[in-house]
Amino acid sequence: MPKIFYTHNNTLEHSVYRDESELPRNVKVFMKEIRREFPNDELKLSTYNEFKDLETNKIRNELDLSMDIDAERYAKGDYSHIKEADTKFDDIAESIGIDRFHIFTAYINKKEFGEKFLKDLKKYMKSTGEGESIHSIRFDLTTKYEMEIKIILKKEDWGRRVEFSIKNLAKDYLASKGYKNVRVYIP
Repeated sequence: MPKIFYTHNNTLEHSVYRDESELPRNVKVFMKEIRREFPNDELKLSTYNEFKDLETNKIRNELDLSMDIDAERYAKGDYSHIKEADTKFDDIAESIGIDRFHIFTAYINKKEFGEKFLKDLKKYMKSTGEGESIHSIRFDLTTKYEMEIKIILKKEDWGRRVEFSIKNLAKDYLASKGYKNVRVYIP
């Protein structure tokens, strides 16, 4: 059974569903459809919320889904379909009565992934002629859809030519390893 809360002087009924078996039929149909887009990924229900205005009987709803994303697979471009899903399924959601839905992603194995390739990247960058200009290299997940290598240069070696050269070396290395979704940033 969903949990029901009354708010705003008992004028709004808020139902929270956390068990997939209790979802309304239209939401189950939507979940089945969206899982076709993500056949090999674990898409899970976080919450489904219904808000009913008791004075007007108007109902609004919101579906929150979650999915774990392997950091290395994302870096290699295996999850490119996630970006399109947010907009692709808006029309389907609207047509079956879901006002808003969100797919929240969480990266798994990011520490292991960072450790795996950072050591080799640092060794490669040091072996190039530009390696002496690098102070540090860090791996970061900046947003839901972006991974980034941040290269900090030594102050005495900073310059446009060095920055451009180092950035291209890092991009070429990442591309050679198949990591096409990792951005190179030099502040």
